[in-house]
Amino acid sequence: MIDVPSADFIRLFEDGHVVTKLRKGSIDFTNGRQVVKETLTLGSTSKVQICIYDKGKELRSQKSSIIKEALFAERCIGDEWINSGRPITRVEVRLGREALKCLGVNTVSDLKEREHAIVDLLTREWFRILEKPKVRGHENTAAIHPVWERVRALFGQYFSGASVADVKWEKNQSVSCDPVALEKQALGCISKALAVRFGGQSSRGESVELANGWVDRIQNELHEKLNCFAEHYRIKTGIELGGVQSYDPAGYDVELDYVRELGRRNVETYMESFQGSG
Repeated sequence: MIDVPSADFIRLFEDGHVVTKLRKGSIDFTNGRQVVKETLTLGSTSKVQICIYDKGKELRSQKSSIIKEALFAERCIGDEWINSGRPITRVEVRLGREALKCLGVNTVSDLKEREHAIVDLLTREWFRILEKPKVRGHENTAAIHPVWERVRALFGQYFSGASVADVKWEKNQSVSCDPVALEKQALGCISKALAVRFGGQSSRGESVELANGWVDRIQNELHEKLNCFAEHYRIKTGIELGGVQSYDPAGYDVELDYVRELGRRNVETYMESFQGSG
């Protein structure tokens, strides 16, 4: 929280003082007797988002709970500030699960250890306000606006966990698809294909028998494509999917050796041609 009007932050943004990696944004305003710009939002809630808004107005609105306002005043700003009429602007950094993983946070203890470094990184590299309008090519050497220096100092006082002094943004290398969702998608496709081919079935056993027959027909191709994907992913990321270590069918070792010889850059092309041949 800072006693600078949220409209001042919006004005600096509109005047070109802001350097940010956050692309998606909006400015919200009230339209009473005069238009008042009061909320600046940049980024995505699924990753990283910065939101700067008039917290005082929110607390004093008719929708606000009296108990909520009292607790907020007691724990965050004090009665003197909330009754003084000075601006109460809140600067929020919102992190989605994907962003937390990229910042090395997988547990609550990780977050406590890294919180100070994370806030420092995001308020320095992901969003900052310059003292003067930015000049292309000189953003990294330009002086920070005193208001933003105050915001960074307030964040530093509040988020004091500093067991990890340096945090880097590293794009998560996890599996880029949800296996449960894929299984549901596959079930829908297989059910539709069997219905088109064989029509409706009178019992669950008959449907299962059709599915088993389909698996019997494609078992060799299924095994090869499954293992080829796992090997492709291992080469690309260094991660063993499911801990599979062996490839049983005779002749597949030739395919496996070929994939390894292609190297990281050519595996994707090979996978596309392999899938196309099926």
